[in-house]
Formats: sequence, C-alpha cells, structure tokens
Amino acid sequence: DLYFGFQKEADTQLIQLIDRNLAEMKNDPNSAYYSILHSWLDPAFRKQHPKYFLWILAGLLTILLVVLVFTFVLKYQVDLKTKALWRKNRQLTRAKDRAEENERLKTIFLQNMSHEIRTPMNGIIGFLSLLKEPNLDSESREKYIDIVN
Repeated sequence: DLYFGFQKEADTQLIQLIDRNLAEMKNDPNSAYYSILHSWLDPAFRKQHPKYFLWILAGLLTILLVVLVFTFVLKYQVDLKTKALWRKNRQLTRAKDRAEENERLKTIFLQNMSHEIRTPMNGIIGFLSLLKEPNLDSESREKYIDIVN
C-alpha cells in the first residue's frame, strides 16, 4: 500500500477528492495506478521494453553503421588524394630544382660569353682610337690595322 502525506494546513476537500480517486483506481486492476506501480516496483515488468524501443534502437544502430562506413570511405579517399598530391608535389619540386639549375647554367654561360666578347672588343676599340690620331705615321697605322684585323 502507498500512503500520501499532506501538510497540516492542506485543504480537507482536496484530500478527500484524492482519496476517492485513489480508491477507484485501486479497485480497477487495469488502472494507471497499478501500471505505474508495476513499472516502478515489479522487476519482471521493468525488463520488458516496448516494441518501438527496439525499432528505434535498430534504426539508430543502422544509422551509426552507415555513418561509420561513410567515414571510412571518406578517409580512404582523402588518403588516396593526399598520396597523389605528395607525388605531384615531389615532381613539381624536382622540376623547379631542374629549372633553377638550368637558369643558373644559362646565367653562367651568358656571363662567360659576355666576358669572351668584351675582352677582344676592348682591344679593338683601343687600337681604333689609336688609329684616329692625326700625327700617326703610316707604318704604325699599318701595324695597328693588322693587329685589329
């Protein structure tokens, strides 16, 4: 039996109304009173789960499984793309290094060519300036022309 406690100042009519309704529910074995008592106090009743609970649980597990599979598929795809990007990055780095080396070699070649052309040109320009002098004798002039030639 369950007993209810009230404050001393409680309304007596309210207490009588609650007692009357509880007495009616106690007389009906299918009332909410007994189903609540069984759900809280009867261990055999508590072990039973409603059918919708099992369906909800199965649905949630299915959704979880789909999400896990989707996650692993995405991770696999990301790994593949990452490996491809690493390969491409290595190729690009090698190509950049080769291009920088080619640029360095081209610069060295042009510097050498500039030096090889500039050195004799300076000599030619120097002898031509000597040929411009008005008091130069013809023998020296012929000698300078042969050197330039």
